[in-house]
Amino acid sequence: MKTKISLLLLSVVLLMQSCIVSQRPNIDFMDDPAVARNANIVSVNVPMFMAKPFIKKALREDGESEALIRLVKKIKRVRVMTVSGQQPAVMRMYGRYLDRNRFDDWLTVNHDGQKVRICSRGNERMINKLMLSVQSDSELVFIDISGKFTTDDISYAISKAQDN
Repeated sequence: MKTKISLLLLSVVLLMQSCIVSQRPNIDFMDDPAVARNANIVSVNVPMFMAKPFIKKALREDGESEALIRLVKKIKRVRVMTVSGQQPAVMRMYGRYLDRNRFDDWLTVNHDGQKVRICSRGNERMINKLMLSVQSDSELVFIDISGKFTTDDISYAISKAQDN
């Protein structure tokens, strides 16, 4: 019995490690260690099996449509990284990463001094990765979303965001 409890406790601890916030880059484009050392980085891996129920509940309480809730179900992984400092070098690395991995631009919006960019990778029927970036004067935010989305899913999410 003690071994079963120990194994259960160990598995919970291992699963919870994905919630830890770190100061190392967690998105693949940060490939220059010198830039990473000179920038202030905060990375978060969001465990979707824990986050999905809370997100769906919040969307239902806000009166959002079931289509948006179904879109959340399609998300497999979310990684968030914020970077302060070294913006030109980080943006160059990000641009090279998008080119090397054949990302397509979906949308770029300039709003109140911030530049929001949404890029996708996949084929004509299915999108398996989204990269969102928000660039302001003092900070960069990158969001890496993996899942299986259609172009209609992404268009719907963008239109809902513009409505709000």
